[in-house]
Amino acid sequence: MKPKKFLVRRAQPGDAEAIVRVHVASWRTTYHDLLDPTIFDDMEKSLDQRIARQDEWLARPDIVTYVATTLHHHIVGFINGGPARRHDLGLDAELYAIYLLSGWQKSGVGTALVRQLALSLQVRGYHSLLVWVLSGNPSRSFYERLGGRALTESPITIGSQTLDETAYGWDDIAVVSG
Repeated sequence: MKPKKFLVRRAQPGDAEAIVRVHVASWRTTYHDLLDPTIFDDMEKSLDQRIARQDEWLARPDIVTYVATTLHHHIVGFINGGPARRHDLGLDAELYAIYLLSGWQKSGVGTALVRQLALSLQVRGYHSLLVWVLSGNPSRSFYERLGGRALTESPITIGSQTLDETAYGWDDIAVVSG
């Protein structure tokens, strides 16, 4: 199979809608066996609010967002992160979200996005990295392949469901940034 070509760039204000659409599409394909299908319908119904919230995130100086695009500039994935939201695990930065369209998973895009985010956070003075992943996520081994170690689990409520999340961490962000 011929490798897919892509670019990684810093997200721009006009990217919010494409980022949200990737987010929703990725949830549908990744979590279809984990979540009640009404969750995805609710996500579709709230696209305008999600786009507005994404615009706010893109404007925040403490959050870094990158997108992966085709050579024709179609967004196929995104990642964002910034300061850790929980401090009890002793890690100072957090990968908040990474989502790819299903056809772009296992193509190197995810790894490139994580490395770019980690490098950007490292330049901003962060030393370690944390990510929360649904424990039932079939792609969670991705973080293990990048050297992340499982730290703890915590419940999360999505819609009417309570699921477990696993925190993965890297004590040295330089390991992730390559």
